[in-house]
Amino acid sequence: MTDIYTSVADPFGLTGRTVESAVAKERLIYEGQTQLEGRSCYRVQSWIVRQSQNEPSGVSAFKLEWWIDAETFLPVQVVRYGTYGCESFRFRYERLNQSLPDAAFQPPVEPGAQVKSSDWFERKLGPDDKRFLTIQDGCEGQMSGRLGVRGPAVQPVPG
Repeated sequence: MTDIYTSVADPFGLTGRTVESAVAKERLIYEGQTQLEGRSCYRVQSWIVRQSQNEPSGVSAFKLEWWIDAETFLPVQVVRYGTYGCESFRFRYERLNQSLPDAAFQPPVEPGAQVKSSDWFERKLGPDDKRFLTIQDGCEGQMSGRLGVRGPAVQPVPG
């Protein structure tokens, strides 16, 4: 893999920016401490408002609320309130800071079968093409996983 973009247990992108920058750019609001399943948690929220021609009202808004474990500083819950409802995601952590074997990232293969790269990528890479892997675990409000190719001859896939 040439380019790997991951966001795991980092809802505010603090591996690449300061706390002050995240608070200002995301307009984060500290809502105090509360309990979740017997654990003390910090509550942080933000609002996102967009004006769109595709929405019936022309405006869409949603609120994100994070519950961050006060001891580990890991997100334990994200709640997303939107125009059409509410979504809640819980995060559980096991075996933190332990290496994963390469086999954990292998695609499933039937016994006796062999997997070739052409099974996952239909065309050969050009000299300026790069394969990429993007993973967002959902703790920033959006869960996503993508695998593909970028380059001058590659047309972007709408996502």
